Amino acid sequence: MKYLLTILFTTGLFLQLAAQNKSADDLLNWVRLPPHQFDELMFKQGFTCQKRVGNVTGWLCIYAKQPGGYMQSASTASTLMEYISNAKSTVLVYQFQGKDQSAAIQKRLTELGFTSEEDTSIQASGRRIFHKPPYIINIRDVDQSNGIMGNYSGFSLSIQYNRLALKPNEKATLPLTQPLTH
Repeated sequence: MKYLLTILFTTGLFLQLAAQNKSADDLLNWVRLPPHQFDELMFKQGFTCQKRVGNVTGWLCIYAKQPGGYMQSASTASTLMEYISNAKSTVLVYQFQGKDQSAAIQKRLTELGFTSEEDTSIQASGRRIFHKPPYIINIRDVDQSNGIMGNYSGFSLSIQYNRLALKPNEKATLPLTQPLTH
């Protein structure tokens, strides 16, 4: 019985860690969601809201997730998301731990037709910038300049989605059931 419980616990923990890995397609779809839909989605994904500010001019919310569901503070979270939205654009920052996941996201962005360039400035060690209108994406190691709520480990991916780059009669958001076309 002891071994069965250990196997079940380990399997559950592994499934929770695997579920935290977000794909480039997911992130590109999510950045286009209005705040209330993004909020609902994060709670369904098992994230908790750590900070929220919403008013007429914009929306900011920080979501955190920890395997096992227990978290003392955002500084110990394995996954963080920061969602900032206003009438002109949305920025989604995804902070995660996996180097393999970072490589997979970068590979997928290239497959989707994004162009990329390395940022060679001293302050942005390892930073890579991808762009394809209406998106600009930055991927880099987390440090004290870009960590969310005191969490300074892993990788940071920020997606800026510019609504003003849309065609005049194009909708700013699409339902989650509709696939992203690039």
